Amino acid sequence: MSTYEFPFKDLPAAMRGPRVERRRILIGGSAYWGTMIEEGAERVQLRLDDGRIVDPATVPHLPPVSPSKIIAVHISYSSRSVETRNKPRPTDAPTYFTKPSTALNGGQIARHITLLPGDVILTGTPCHSRSVDPGDRVECEVTGLGRLAGTVAAIPAPRASALGVGHPPTDSDEVRRVALGSDSRVPERFKANYRQAAHKDQP
Repeated sequence: MSTYEFPFKDLPAAMRGPRVERRRILIGGSAYWGTMIEEGAERVQLRLDDGRIVDPATVPHLPPVSPSKIIAVHISYSSRSVETRNKPRPTDAPTYFTKPSTALNGGQIARHITLLPGDVILTGTPCHSRSVDPGDRVECEVTGLGRLAGTVAAIPAPRASALGVGHPPTDSDEVRRVALGSDSRVPERFKANYRQAAHKDQP
């Protein structure tokens, strides 16, 4: 019968030594970090960083992280690339989507999110919305609230783009068709509204 010894010395430094379990909990409306006690008479207790000892079963648990944003990379594994694109390798430049930090809960990165005061929900894009160019003036008005206006300005491209780092926006007939739509598909009643609005903007 052969035996196998796990190569602890080959593990990263963060994975060597005794196990340390950190938790983040809520007490009196404030978040606190603590460390689980693994030995002694106080086993299965949580020692907060301020020295207090609490029973972890009696306090609400928060996500063990507090990120400003959550970034999820698309198709970063060869197996997923084969599954979705029928190609054995991921895309040359990684693409990604984001989630708000309020998508986190005490146990897991969830499908629902919590809205907080000041959060913004964009209602979508009507037909005839088009890209903007430097010098264009953009105005947004909400009845009863007021109007915000600004002028589009061009800025130098990020230095990283000159080095081929990152994934710059692409421009092709397909991209424009998907992003801007096609006037041939727009119902006539919407075209009439657009023409009327465009006529009002003319001097």
